[in-house]
Amino acid sequence: MKLKSIQLLRGLAAFLVVLFHIRALELRGISENGLTELVHTGGLFTNGYAGVDLFFVISGFIMVFVTANMTPGPRASADFLFARVTRIYPVWWVFAGFMAAYMVIAHGLLPSGQGWQAISRTQELVPYMVKSFLLLPQPEFPILGVGWTLVHEIFFYAVFSLFLLLPRKFLPGLLLVWGLTIIGGTFLGYAKAFANNLHDLAFYPMTMEFIFGATIGVAVTSGVTWRAGVLTLVATLWLMVALCYQGLETEETLKWGRVLWFGLPSAVLIYGLATLEAQRRLAWLVPAAAGVLA
Repeated sequence: MKLKSIQLLRGLAAFLVVLFHIRALELRGISENGLTELVHTGGLFTNGYAGVDLFFVISGFIMVFVTANMTPGPRASADFLFARVTRIYPVWWVFAGFMAAYMVIAHGLLPSGQGWQAISRTQELVPYMVKSFLLLPQPEFPILGVGWTLVHEIFFYAVFSLFLLLPRKFLPGLLLVWGLTIIGGTFLGYAKAFANNLHDLAFYPMTMEFIFGATIGVAVTSGVTWRAGVLTLVATLWLMVALCYQGLETEETLKWGRVLWFGLPSAVLIYGLATLEAQRRLAWLVPAAAGVLA
């Protein structure tokens, strides 16, 4: 069963991210032309990067939801990983390839050129390109910058495919251990604002958003229902307040700050909407929409 409400949230997440990048382009244009005007896409779109947090929570939820009826074991794990990897890489290779072709046409093949240096910076060009196309963590963004989120998605897929080797009853415990590992890594000083390598990726705080989503997926597929309408309304208002008042990006915001500001309300919102849709009680979206407007 495809949950239309979750597809709606995917669209919302994409909308937030697009407007956030439009805002960045506006700011760049204003700065480069010595202007002082305000951007048109200000307000809550200042924090439009929260769309990524919503995406990560949705990703965790969907993985648990679509595998609810799978028989655990090597076959299920392999099938899941193959389906997810083949969904990501071909499309990524096409667009990353377009970007690579543009760079060659515009800046040539010399890695010492200004254009290539602006992208790969501290990295040797060949290893940089290999890691970009394979979506492996590295100190710089992939050749197509927005691909950094896919680096994390591939990591989520790999870990979750291991979970599918074990009976479903172990999933809540595995998610708990995973979450405690990330929290423990933070206390040990492992948390970074950007995943430079596999070690940083393993302890990246935003992974908690995937775990939130997976936990919500376990609750929904287990038939847990509790105040879905009220939770939807609360989560909607919570997320809107966070978008309007969270403030500018800082190193701490990009670690645990965004997890608490955006990840938690996103998880509650997904639980509420998925439960309401399953119960055919989407009339609760009316007060939620009124809350957004307010």
